[in-house]
Amino acid sequence: MKNKQDTTIVHIPELSDFRTIYSATGGLILVDLIMKDSLEGCISHPQTFPELQLGMRTDIARELAVDLLRCVEEVEAGRHHP
Repeated sequence: MKNKQDTTIVHIPELSDFRTIYSATGGLILVDLIMKDSLEGCISHPQTFPELQLGMRTDIARELAVDLLRCVEEVEAGRHHP
């Protein structure tokens, strides 16, 4: 039996906002990711997460965009990841 300290609920950084800039010269897209605690609103002391800065080449950005859109379509269709 689990004691009261054990839990399956975890603090997960959830993307709450983002900003993008891009450089044709460098062929890069830079993304500032603003994160919040996934448990915010459910607990009295949510964890804070630092802003993240992510740089990616345009080919990776395109692949990511395609995959994210596919995931959105799956979620909206009511399917779960296998």
